[in-house]
Amino acid sequence: MKNMILTSGLALAALSCKNGGETADVALRLTLSSPEAVYTAGNVWASVEAAGAWTLDLRYIVEDDSGPMDEGEGWIRSLTPGSGSGNNSAIAVNYSANLSEEAREVELILTGGGQTASARLRQRGNSSTTTPPPPDGGVVNPTPSPNVLLWPELPQVDTGAGTNLAFIVHFGELGTGRARNYSMLYDADVKISYWVAYPLCGTYKQKVTSRTDKWAYDPYIAGPKQANIKKAYSGGSYDRGHQIPSGDRVCSVEMNQQTFYYTNMTPQNSTFNQQAWGNLEGWVRDMAPNNNSDTLYVVTGAILRKVGGNETIRYAKDNNGADCPVPNYYYKALLLREGGAYKKAIGFWYDNQPLTGKQPTRAYAKSVREIEALTGFNFFANLSQADQDRVEATDYNPSQWGL
Repeated sequence: MKNMILTSGLALAALSCKNGGETADVALRLTLSSPEAVYTAGNVWASVEAAGAWTLDLRYIVEDDSGPMDEGEGWIRSLTPGSGSGNNSAIAVNYSANLSEEAREVELILTGGGQTASARLRQRGNSSTTTPPPPDGGVVNPTPSPNVLLWPELPQVDTGAGTNLAFIVHFGELGTGRARNYSMLYDADVKISYWVAYPLCGTYKQKVTSRTDKWAYDPYIAGPKQANIKKAYSGGSYDRGHQIPSGDRVCSVEMNQQTFYYTNMTPQNSTFNQQAWGNLEGWVRDMAPNNNSDTLYVVTGAILRKVGGNETIRYAKDNNGADCPVPNYYYKALLLREGGAYKKAIGFWYDNQPLTGKQPTRAYAKSVREIEALTGFNFFANLSQADQDRVEATDYNPSQWGL
């Protein structure tokens, strides 16, 4: 890749029109407060000079041996405002952190009155191994806090000294405020999240957006410690399988985009992902309450080997040609809170094979206690021990879930 620094410069276009022998020149001008940004998330400011209505668009630039070409990277989060009339010197260009060691560029294109002007912004690459500051108010490996670690959906959190395990929480816009999106336990050694936990209730089930497909590195984990899967895996028939599904977070553009972080993906058999697993995800959404006083708490996970197991590990390849271990199993653990009480729980366990089926059956259902024995995790650890014993084992009954 060529390493070129492209300055933004001033772009000036003139439109001449004849009316009764007179000529009018209308200037359209776009400038940036800086042509270069550091690798961490932030803003630069754009200034527009225009005589009438205008709009701003983006063209992402990638340099290769044949010169620049378009690529929809999506690392510019917003242009605020992206349109207007007349001069505006306070347009915020908000960009995400660059976790790659390579610099990246975008061209801002100003259009108005039949003219165009442009400026380029270059963001430096991250040449260090440090992780950029969290951009969305979330946390990585937080110290114990009642605001985070006591959520009902969380398994027992133990990142372990001297390991590459990270406990990550993502927050996002929801309605007029911010709320937790999902939490995960990520293993940077194998580039897999062993579990992803999140709530589902009325507010989370509302449809505000569609699937965004904003594939991106998770800003909380250094880029080299994630699989590069902007495009599909190679080396087998595997989808980029979500753990928290995109369909569970159409309540918010930001939350939906976060479900496309690479840390949320694993190589999942294509048939399984699109049929049996996808239908299970839809069934879980149907089980979640439509009000906000009751909640379904969901834990989804990927497992390479069962506790004490020695299963063979297969591998797919990411876009850099690096090995990505293929989980042998996937599971879900569900807990329903209704009327202020924890009513019931159920688990599901699947082999990562080309399974079909329109909805889950008893053949794949297990008690949460059985899922704990297979995975080694303590689910719903913030419930009292009496409640855990009751919903996870004693009162386990698939019939309560229509199975």
